[in-house]
Amino acid sequence: MGFRQQQREARAATGWLRLGFWLMVPLVALSVHLMLSIPLWLVWWLFGIEIAPTGFFWANVGTALFLILGGWWLESSHLHQGGGVALVKRLGGRMAKESDAREKVYLNVVQELCISARMPVPMVMVIERSEQINALAAGWARGDMAVAVTSQTLEQLSRDELQGVVAHELSHIREGDTALSMQLASKVYGLHMIFGYGRSLIGTDLIFLRVFGGLMMYAGLAGWFAGSLLQAAISRQREYLADARAVEWTRQIDGIAGALEKMQDQWQPSWRARVVMDDLELMGNRTESSAVSHLWMAPPLDTLNLFGQWLDSHPTVQQRLQRLRRAVAF
Repeated sequence: MGFRQQQREARAATGWLRLGFWLMVPLVALSVHLMLSIPLWLVWWLFGIEIAPTGFFWANVGTALFLILGGWWLESSHLHQGGGVALVKRLGGRMAKESDAREKVYLNVVQELCISARMPVPMVMVIERSEQINALAAGWARGDMAVAVTSQTLEQLSRDELQGVVAHELSHIREGDTALSMQLASKVYGLHMIFGYGRSLIGTDLIFLRVFGGLMMYAGLAGWFAGSLLQAAISRQREYLADARAVEWTRQIDGIAGALEKMQDQWQPSWRARVVMDDLELMGNRTESSAVSHLWMAPPLDTLNLFGQWLDSHPTVQQRLQRLRRAVAF
């Protein structure tokens, strides 16, 4: 399977997964109604009394949709603020400087690849507050796109490896992945709003509200988990697509392969073992870094999850290299 075929398959898989995301919204709203109907069914089964109020179905579904779409809008508005440049600055980024020798090479690489890819040059930025080799692309529209690498990327990668990393990120811009990724983050946040609303009801004094709150939490948790699974699956497909694009544009595999191997060397088994934070406790209290972790070329070291590879936003380095080398062999 060649690189062009890999790109076609990644795009097709993304399309099906995005359809699943849209189907998830009414299914979650319906699950909220089913969960909240459990106490009413128990009363009817035990005592033969039907106590469902008029409009109970539409009230439940309407509330769920309001929370999902409202959370989607809130997170989308937050990520939209100032475009890609502002987002990178919130992560500790700044504009690259021509006066710095390494950054001058970086600027030249971006310009060369944009000419090769026949695309406008995005804002070129450097993130200094990171000890990790990493890079990201951010932005919603053509005028606010930004590509950024960490200072460790400039210090530890060769020019060919840097070229592979930059080509990977430019592919995300060319394919519209930056806007797609932030849309997915907003949708998952909207799905998790049901969990947060249910948790708020648990703290009330009324017993029946506590019961309903607990049931909403379970429905919201299921929706959040399913949405996160879809988001992670889409993100992994886009990483495969960007890797294939990078090889196509740079006309060599050694650059991006070497960069991925150096990124892998950063990961130690102790990192995953040191994660003691409960994802369920952090829902709704995420940092900027965790909210956009899927935008990075490799997952940030401080945003690991407790659910293993199911919710990983990136394929493993071994999977990515195996896929690239299989295409080269083809």
